[in-house]
Amino acid sequence: MPLHDNIRILREQKALSQRDLAKKACLNTATICRIETGQNKPQPGTIRKIAMALEVRPEELLEEQLRLIR
Repeated sequence: MPLHDNIRILREQKALSQRDLAKKACLNTATICRIETGQNKPQPGTIRKIAMALEVRPEELLEEQLRLIR
């Protein structure tokens, strides 16, 4: 599953709004929206912030991308 879908699904499973996730990750709500719609590809630091806010490892968000590299 693409990164943006992983983020959205995990956020929804944790019953967080985009605004809630943005606040927990110290990011702008618009940034979360653009990432979840695939308009932006987040930098590694942003991925780490989102993973920490969702209480998962960054590798879990990047699951499909890492599989393609292997």
